[in-house]
Amino acid sequence: MEKLFVGTTEDCLKHYREKIGKKKEAVSSAYDEIGKLVSVNRDTISAWFCGKNKPISINLLIIRHFLSDKGYGVKELRDLPLEVFNLSWLIAHKKLSMEEAEKSLGLTKEQIMRYVLAYQGISDERKEKIKKLIEPFANQIPSAKISQGELLAKAPDKSVGTTTDKSKESVITLLAQLIKSALPLADYVESDECSPEDRRLLRKQSGGDGIFRLLNVLYNLCGESVRKEAREGNRSLTKQPKGG
Repeated sequence: MEKLFVGTTEDCLKHYREKIGKKKEAVSSAYDEIGKLVSVNRDTISAWFCGKNKPISINLLIIRHFLSDKGYGVKELRDLPLEVFNLSWLIAHKKLSMEEAEKSLGLTKEQIMRYVLAYQGISDERKEKIKKLIEPFANQIPSAKISQGELLAKAPDKSVGTTTDKSKESVITLLAQLIKSALPLADYVESDECSPEDRRLLRKQSGGDGIFRLLNVLYNLCGESVRKEAREGNRSLTKQPKGG
């Protein structure tokens, strides 16, 4: 789904405020909606909207996901590794308590908040711990940001000669959702909003040749004639560019 607006938390909140307008009923309704999610009074929410103050800690996380749920592409959420995003979604939507997260991950609340608010990078070892923690919640997390555990659970086992139609249908549906979700993200990273360094980081985090490999596979899915040519060795995409 195309995002309503892409930017930092502050930019998205400003856009949302302008979108609501100055009508008393609309503003009051927005305040009430946010008030159900955070433990602050209306004056504090008003200060956030007016830019006089900024949400912090868990309230900041909740506001980011509130905006994301409204269709905003919140940059700080987009910058999170998949596992950390999913953890942040569960915490913000009160599907997983901070106490449970602390106990399962062996981290303090302050450490977890630094990760989910994108204040600090995270090691692969801790990503694995988060992945195991969130897998039981995979069906609750939006399809645009699913865990690898759910993806693997739905994918057919290639070691088996055949797979059921139901399993195939699940894989096709899931892949279609991922493609739809990836398009606006790819458009954003490809735009001038992101720097060459940002795109180099994407290629690195995608495994170096991950984007090129995906490009080839998706190209083959454009049509059966294209796929047939590739299988017969009559067509190949340009070799992966080197450098930069």
